[in-house]
Amino acid sequence: MRNILCLESSALFCSVALGIDGECESFVQSNEKMNHGKEITLLIDNCLNKTELQLSNLDAIAVSSGPGSYTGLRIAFSCAKGLCFALGIPLIGIDTLAAIVNRVYTSDHSYYHYIPLIDARRKEVYYSIYNSNFEVVSEVDNKILDENSFIEFENVLFCGDGAEKAKDILKHKGAEYDIHPPVAKYMVSLTDSKFRNNAFEDSAYFNPIYHKLPNITKSKKALF
Repeated sequence: MRNILCLESSALFCSVALGIDGECESFVQSNEKMNHGKEITLLIDNCLNKTELQLSNLDAIAVSSGPGSYTGLRIAFSCAKGLCFALGIPLIGIDTLAAIVNRVYTSDHSYYHYIPLIDARRKEVYYSIYNSNFEVVSEVDNKILDENSFIEFENVLFCGDGAEKAKDILKHKGAEYDIHPPVAKYMVSLTDSKFRNNAFEDSAYFNPIYHKLPNITKSKKALF
């Protein structure tokens, strides 16, 4: 039996799922936006309480590796690494964009292309491109959207929280949109596949995929 805890904190809402042999057995999600630091350990506890498992029963921990919120990603990474070290179990990284596609691909293989989009503020998105076989044809990148973005792709599904922005901007007649943020339960099957293939990360050196530098500004408040 493979018991894998999945942590997702790349977007506005933090979520946790427990996968057993590739099936999602338990799932919980925060109701508060960007409160990951306060919520994540409570969500882990609630997720495990829905089953008869404890932390000591886990075989691995998976974390959404980005791109996404700079602070959010670091919170889940810190939690996952600490638990892996304490429990002596491996760490698994799951591409956030892959998990977004997995949500729709598991129920619908009919599109020629799947383009997951993560909101990167203003008119910018993070994206990658998958074909109808769930194969990556364009690696993660960022793009400022205009009405002709991705116009070369036919029979395409845009998915993720960035799809809402794309729907307002793009003039793409052959496109459909699935507007949902990344959540932990759609990491489960991807995580199980990596576990069976021993595709583990080095807990000491594995870092989030930020893709671009965070937007850090100086506080206008006087320190003294």
